[in-house]
Amino acid sequence: MVKTIKRLAEKLKKNHPRLPICILGDSLYACALVFQICKENEWSFLLRFKDGSIPTLAKEYQTIVGMGENEGKMIEEERIYKRKVRENVKNDMKWVSELYHEGHNVTVMELKIEMDGRPAGNFQWITGLSIIGKAAWEFVQTGRKRWKIENE
Repeated sequence: MVKTIKRLAEKLKKNHPRLPICILGDSLYACALVFQICKENEWSFLLRFKDGSIPTLAKEYQTIVGMGENEGKMIEEERIYKRKVRENVKNDMKWVSELYHEGHNVTVMELKIEMDGRPAGNFQWITGLSIIGKAAWEFVQTGRKRWKIENE
């Protein structure tokens, strides 16, 4: 993976030097090398993040959330289907900005989904972009779309 991402980055930057790029990827790409490549090329990234990806960062995130020092937003929606029962969905988003990993400033974001009062999913992402309240939902939807494309 390391050699592949380096080669791809070189070709992309050479062929499209001013193109704004945001790398979307799974947890294999959540590492300092990818962060550095994005920084050098002035690109953004939104990567799936699992606790095992960068254990020290995951622990720091959990500690800060445990202290209640995170930012968050709750979005409730009612999904209406033609031939299915309506679903009440709660999207609980939490994020912690200004985390540092090997010289890179990152934000870790988490989404917990409840459907009709039952847990339906827990997802985390890592990004080099700043997240503010209004944009949080857009980040979540973008991260989920990447996952849906991969799994459909």
